[in-house]
Amino acid sequence: LLLTACMMEDLHPVILSAGRGSRMYPLTEERPKALLPVCNRPMIWYPVQLLEKHGFTVATVLVGESSSQQVSTVLESFQNLYGVRMKFSLVAVPDNDTGTADSLRTLKGKVKVNKRKSIGSSNSRRPPQ
Repeated sequence: LLLTACMMEDLHPVILSAGRGSRMYPLTEERPKALLPVCNRPMIWYPVQLLEKHGFTVATVLVGESSSQQVSTVLESFQNLYGVRMKFSLVAVPDNDTGTADSLRTLKGKVKVNKRKSIGSSNSRRPPQ
């Protein structure tokens, strides 16, 4: 992934972490899915690390209302634990199961959108075999 400085000005990353992880119960009983450990780091660390590696300095994180404080605390700890220098703005979405599109609608007016740009996903699920 190679982005020029001009392209970086037009892009604002959004990390979707509002999922409750209901299919991962009981692992998600006390913490949101985004904070489950993967190789001893919270799952949300991986997109944060990738964005910072490619030069992003700010990101918006969509979180569920009930988990916003937990996610905020973990994101703040990234500077001391992993040297992350990014700044985050959290946008809380209702905990009811509205889906990705409704969650993204909550960003209207909060994130500058260029309609000619596409939305990308870092969903790392493998397609069914």
